[in-house]
Amino acid sequence: MDLDASKRSWGPGVWRKLTQEIHKNQFPARAKAQQMCGRNRTRSDTALAYAQGGNVGLGGMGAGVASTVHFISGYLSEALLEKKPFVFYGRFNYASNSVCRSAGKLADFECYLQPFSACSSLKTRLSADWKPPKISQNRGCVLPATPHKWCSEVAHFLRVPNGELGRRGTFWFRSALVSFLMRLNAGTKSWLGLPALKKRIGFKGPIIGVHVRHGDACETTDRKVLGHAFGRHAVLFPVVGGGRCKGLEAYIPAIQTLSERYNTTRVYLATDDEAIIA
Repeated sequence: MDLDASKRSWGPGVWRKLTQEIHKNQFPARAKAQQMCGRNRTRSDTALAYAQGGNVGLGGMGAGVASTVHFISGYLSEALLEKKPFVFYGRFNYASNSVCRSAGKLADFECYLQPFSACSSLKTRLSADWKPPKISQNRGCVLPATPHKWCSEVAHFLRVPNGELGRRGTFWFRSALVSFLMRLNAGTKSWLGLPALKKRIGFKGPIIGVHVRHGDACETTDRKVLGHAFGRHAVLFPVVGGGRCKGLEAYIPAIQTLSERYNTTRVYLATDDEAIIA
């Protein structure tokens, strides 16, 4: 692949345009926000906003951080394509702690993040009526707004915009959505000390992130057996060297593809297995 051509194709200009479109959709002008967010309207009149409270995981409160964030970003994708501000009034398991409680954000997806919608009043009203889905399976929740749709049925989240903002594909489009959602608030930034940490480890973009998770994914969950059930769908995973766990070599082809496509040789590897970096 021609890296110069790749760099031009995936340059920052269109990325900035997409992030601006996301921000404009989520934070419309004041008069439009009052209309779209349903302020001063009845509780049920939310058609102008894309309000969702369903989540993956046990009790409809989220699963792992990555799967939860990508699921929520699917909502944001649909809202953007429908040109409606997205409001998430559901629950987030990683915010069920004393820190978030003291901040008035108990189980709130935005506990660690900047608000991502102008519809704060609508979110508060809908959140007060939130109830967990009536289902026993760990990863088989049903979306409250669409009772016959399972959270694992996410093919509609793969849509991309028409024209310039869609021709770069789902991965590029979804990356911008996740980036918008994951804007840390001041308290989280201070707690993590990210600037100093990034400087210490030489973390700077563009960079490829690789997560090699072993631990419970290898030995202590049903992931290690063939035929792991996901919701009501049976998914078969090959058992190679301990369930779905694989060495770093299994990730190299994907790293090479991203390296060529995004014109970078920097890789950040996060793992819970020392053998991966030995």
